[in-house]
Amino acid sequence: MLARQQPIGDRKKKIRVAAFIRCGELCKTCSRNRCEFEPTEDMPVQIPCIECDESGLDNDRKPCEACDGTGFFKVARCPKEYVGHRVSVASNGLSYLDKGILPDPGGLNDQSAWTVATWDALQSDCQRIEEERRRLDG
Repeated sequence: MLARQQPIGDRKKKIRVAAFIRCGELCKTCSRNRCEFEPTEDMPVQIPCIECDESGLDNDRKPCEACDGTGFFKVARCPKEYVGHRVSVASNGLSYLDKGILPDPGGLNDQSAWTVATWDALQSDCQRIEEERRRLDG
């Protein structure tokens, strides 16, 4: 049986940013090696917080530590750079999985728990982004 591992710490944020990239909400006009609109400390990209679901509050109704109670966390550098190599590779692997191409011989059971958890989180975040897009488009 395949063990499920939950993404922890900054990994959840990186996966959320990767989902925004994957769904075309970030980095649409960027090339592989050039960030068209590189966020800065003065003008960061604000990403909906995964920990509090944008409410700004944790389960105890206290300010969410992950976003300092704002409902968003800030990315003040190139989102692709922020995501990092490991999450980027997992995101690219999910693209192949969507096409029915499994990245390792033997299929899903040969994938690491981290990879499967990352795919699950990416798919979940992408679905939420698509649902929000449909809701806004009416």
